[in-house]
Amino acid sequence: MEDAGSAANKDTQYWHVVAAPKGGTTLLNKSGGRMAGIWTGNATVGQRIGQWVDNSPTGVWNLIKTADGYYKFQAAKNTNVYLTGASQGAPLTLQNAVEDGSQEWRLVQQAPTSADLTKGERSRNLIATSSVGAKATVSLDAAASDPAGTALHANTTGRAYVFAADGKVTDLGPVSFDEDQKGSVTLPVTIAGGKKIKIAVVFDDTPLMWDSATVRAAGAGG
Repeated sequence: MEDAGSAANKDTQYWHVVAAPKGGTTLLNKSGGRMAGIWTGNATVGQRIGQWVDNSPTGVWNLIKTADGYYKFQAAKNTNVYLTGASQGAPLTLQNAVEDGSQEWRLVQQAPTSADLTKGERSRNLIATSSVGAKATVSLDAAASDPAGTALHANTTGRAYVFAADGKVTDLGPVSFDEDQKGSVTLPVTIAGGKKIKIAVVFDDTPLMWDSATVRAAGAGG
């Protein structure tokens, strides 16, 4: 384990969470494309985790969400053991269930880039109005549903980013959406008036959403 951003190649700290063909998930490293798997192949207490080619059941995990928004990675080969990181600099191992936080992981989305804001991902109702004030609190509507009609973003949290006209991206932090899938963010003072911006929201389990608006120039009416 190491501090976020401390690696010489920062891509080694990013992982793709991918659904496995026969159930469960795999963790594929962004840098090398290899999966996080059990080093010896034996899903028993104390076994270390390494990187393998993505073709082994030893790298399949059951993703279990905790009540406080973290996740546990339960080994699919032995549901009695979990991915465990005890301390900085220590290797990742498999251990029986504990409640000291060493088995709880937060999935942090990599910040989106302009290339991620495709036409297909745009939600034209995310920002309620076509223009917003400088430093304004912007209302967001992340309404979306699955084929069964279940609201995907009710009572959930996403992470918001604003893209300025010059391409600069600012992390606005977590944004909570209520049971009606509505939330809000406040624009930073660095966003210039008279320019178009894009706001994107990323979620743990659903595709990102984005929309655009124009920031009114100082003194302009609403």
